[in-house]
Amino acid sequence: MPVPRSLSITLLALALALSPGAVRSQEADPAPVIGPTLGHTSPTEARLWLYAPGVKVVEVALDQEVRQVPFERSGRGFGILRIGDLQPERTYALEVRVPGAKPTRLTLRTPPLPGASGKLRFGVGSCARFSEQPAWEVVRRQRPDLFLFLGDTVYYQKRAEGGFDWDTIPWMIERQLQGRRVPGLLRAMQELPFYSVWDDHDYGPNDSDARYALRAESRVVHRYFWGTNPSCGEDGRGVYYSFRRGPVEFFLLDGRSFKDAHKPTPKPERVLYGAAQLAWLQRSLLASDAPLKVIGSGTQILYGYGPGEGWHEAPSERARFMEWLGAHDVGPTLFLSGDIHVSELYHAPLAGSGGRKVWELTSSGLAADAFGYEPFFEAAKRPERRWVATQQNVCFVEVEIPPGRPLAEATIRFEVRSSAKGELLHETQETFASFGGAAAPAPAPPK
Repeated sequence: MPVPRSLSITLLALALALSPGAVRSQEADPAPVIGPTLGHTSPTEARLWLYAPGVKVVEVALDQEVRQVPFERSGRGFGILRIGDLQPERTYALEVRVPGAKPTRLTLRTPPLPGASGKLRFGVGSCARFSEQPAWEVVRRQRPDLFLFLGDTVYYQKRAEGGFDWDTIPWMIERQLQGRRVPGLLRAMQELPFYSVWDDHDYGPNDSDARYALRAESRVVHRYFWGTNPSCGEDGRGVYYSFRRGPVEFFLLDGRSFKDAHKPTPKPERVLYGAAQLAWLQRSLLASDAPLKVIGSGTQILYGYGPGEGWHEAPSERARFMEWLGAHDVGPTLFLSGDIHVSELYHAPLAGSGGRKVWELTSSGLAADAFGYEPFFEAAKRPERRWVATQQNVCFVEVEIPPGRPLAEATIRFEVRSSAKGELLHETQETFASFGGAAAPAPAPPK
């Protein structure tokens, strides 16, 4: 979102505080290892992210077993460690011994096998603009099963020596390394699995889209820092992917790589996600038997604010997908989004679906504020909005599907908490009946 001139002095001070010189002095450390941190975790395997230039093999003590784990390098010192042969629903004590660095102890909890019932609590947020990020201590205290980072994980900026972070791969890496060194974030990433997609500020310039000349290079950098995601787009394009966690399947979308929603493109032809990505999403939704589908994106999906970004910029593409979703009963569907520096919860009817509804939780402002637009957001009339939070915040979603009960009786709980101290700002609990439509059959008992 655009930054008013009134913040120029504050942002200048911030730029000085986050000067590249400070980053270079840290990188001069004789042991520039960062991590490991937890990434995608399945019932039988976990991926750890690591920045360790020159390292080829890492020793990992897993409970009483010591393994020599190859460091799968993606380039420039970045890579992942795969810890396999794990058992579902088990807690492992790990000690990761990287040559040239102190050992790091982690606690790894594997999820259950995919099923029709179960309980899952996850955190979600976006927009970590400022260097002070107390939200991560809130996340650690809440202890969710995983965290979804919906873009703007860092903010590429103007550089003191001229140019912008998004101008070169080394400058992007420098800014991303600085973000990864935020103490609270690093600790949180060592305690629970993190998943991410990008938005404009960690992709390129403000409001950037498919016209950004270095989008392929930016994707390389994204893979350096988020190589623990389950996958990364298709055919070398995009960063979208999906993964299953118990009774919930997540589909995280890329709203930047394919975006063409500006003049001179005619309005009916404007796109946000593009045909290939939406075809993938439709195939994946139809193939999923998860009781709850969660679709996440960096920008708002169902509605959106006119001056800002979101799927409302490509209304024909959005209408076609929503028409498809209304015609195909893929089950209860929750949308997640970020970008606008406030959080809000609302639901909307799904046309042509026989009474079904979809929910959207926008979670934004982990370490960013609304820049004086708080009264606008608080006064905005959003269809079926339950609440809005305009201070820095982080959101949590808890899903509980009891075995052997009708799916309509399952519960979903939404919370938004202050980033500063973690106090509860708003909460909403609903049953799956709030998604509407015909009553779903009871899930099959676990095998």
